[in-house]
Amino acid sequence: ANQYKTDPSTYVGSAHVGHAGYDFYSVMHYPQGGGSANGQPVYKTLPNGQYDSVVGQLTTISNADLAQLRDMYQCSGSSPSPTPTPTPTPTSCADSTSYRDPEFGSGCSEWRGYACQASSGYSGQSYTQELRCACPSACNTCSSLSSCSAPAPAPTPTPAPQPTGCSDSASYRDPEYQSSCAAWSGYQCSPSTGWRQANYRQDLR
Repeated sequence: ANQYKTDPSTYVGSAHVGHAGYDFYSVMHYPQGGGSANGQPVYKTLPNGQYDSVVGQLTTISNADLAQLRDMYQCSGSSPSPTPTPTPTPTSCADSTSYRDPEFGSGCSEWRGYACQASSGYSGQSYTQELRCACPSACNTCSSLSSCSAPAPAPTPTPAPQPTGCSDSASYRDPEYQSSCAAWSGYQCSPSTGWRQANYRQDLR
């Protein structure tokens, strides 16, 4: 894809510190399933998709992103340590196209960039090992595939009993992410630090 080739009209280096290696951890990558109509990856990294398990994380800027911003705007501050070159994903490491976790019903591509484990509030049988074996590329667990046996069918989750008078709204959506109450399970129920509009923390809780 052209986005991986040098474009002289964009920032490609620095008169102050020179050029840096390609940053696979940069937040400037789209997630692999971003914009996909069928949940399948819309691109592969070169060569042979070996860096697919690290691109597309949207949780934090990388050290190289920060260094580039500091250089572009000539900001002072200590230089961050360089982002390590990611370990290539073995070519035999592939995510299941049919797996859905029993807690959120999410496919492998939706777990990319998140901790691949059941949330602390999940009351059903833990599916963490099953998830990491079914989605080794998304979960970055290709090196431990030898501990995975043949996949077992996902257990039917036992619904958590709700205390009397305590139940989540079926229609609520937060204004920042448009996420439901179920999607917030296991996360801190607060707006992100970058949210600049009215604080919805109390409404969410």
